[in-house]
Amino acid sequence: TTVPLNITTNENTIWAGYTLNGGALTNMSNSSLIKWNATLSGLGTESTNTLIIYANDTSNNQGNTTTIFYADTLAPRFTSISASPNPANETQNVICNAYVNDTFSLSSVKIGENASVSGTFQNHTIDLFSAGYANYTILNNAKGGYTCQFFATDAAGNSNTTSTTFTVNDVTAPTLSINSPLNQTYSNSNILFSISSDENLTQANYT
Repeated sequence: TTVPLNITTNENTIWAGYTLNGGALTNMSNSSLIKWNATLSGLGTESTNTLIIYANDTSNNQGNTTTIFYADTLAPRFTSISASPNPANETQNVICNAYVNDTFSLSSVKIGENASVSGTFQNHTIDLFSAGYANYTILNNAKGGYTCQFFATDAAGNSNTTSTTFTVNDVTAPTLSINSPLNQTYSNSNILFSISSDENLTQANYT
């Protein structure tokens, strides 16, 4: 990881240099007597860095200043990703859950799911600004297959996403209606037998 270093002094200077994280003193280049620059390299993917800058004026008086900055090129990581219970039964609540890890702060965490409005993903903002568990409870699920999606962005703008699926089982018996025969007397021996159901059936039998 590299970061540009640019400084401006309050008077003409004849030299400027820096140390990074206690390393060797490194000379800087200049475009004028007050503007100096360099490129900081070798920074960790997620690192806290201490930078000390030195500058000498035309009388060789030396000033210095210290700053601490952070380098972060690594996206948030997800672990312990789950939908629970899985499978669930009709009308049961399901919790979409994941642990979000980042060395520094998180700026945005969202969970999307397509069970609340079947077939349409709804995104829910989670109040999580440092490493921890993100979860969202989906209420009263209908039968079917669904997906929990997880989105996270850290303070440096690095983003990551993952997902998991879950199934809701049909545990409600169908409601049947007899269309024929009706509750009456028939004068022939061959009678149409017909039923209707309030949901799709895979099999129907009679005794």
